[in-house]
Amino acid sequence: MKISRDALASFGKGPTPLPPPVEPCLQLVEELVLLSLDAPQRPARRAARVAGGAYPDGPRDHDGALRSLRERSLVSGNRATPDANVAARRDRMLAIVRGAATPAGQDAELLALLIAAQALPLDSGNDHLRARTHLVSIGRAADVPPAIAELVDATRGADDPSDLADALLPPDLRLKDAKFDPGTTGSLGI
Repeated sequence: MKISRDALASFGKGPTPLPPPVEPCLQLVEELVLLSLDAPQRPARRAARVAGGAYPDGPRDHDGALRSLRERSLVSGNRATPDANVAARRDRMLAIVRGAATPAGQDAELLALLIAAQALPLDSGNDHLRARTHLVSIGRAADVPPAIAELVDATRGADDPSDLADALLPPDLRLKDAKFDPGTTGSLGI
């Protein structure tokens, strides 16, 4: 099979770039709280406390971040306002999950903390597998971001960053979404 030069040139473009950060830019704990407003409260509060401990120059916990978001008119009551651009923020996080590149910096921290807060919508088995793969890659990085190191210390069952994926996102053993190929049965004599 021959491949045309034009078709071959399209492979050199690389992975699709991530969408740019959403305005207004927020501190890690504020963005975590904003994206986890609909998540279960206990894990969301725990993750916000971890983010606040990693970056003590901003809000230190869930309530402090919520106060800060209310002062900036990004949250009213317990709901995000349209100025918060929550849909664009969620879409960016899903693009990070579905992307080929390992997230780095604040994107990596936010991904891990959203998983810990049970606030990342992993709609399919493929999203679950990709998020787990990203967590493993983040844990193997030479320079682990501060919030990841703090999350490892706070997570039961994670002794080092490479254990984070097993502690936060255990392997999904359900096969309904998996692409399973049983292979040939020739060696069984069938």
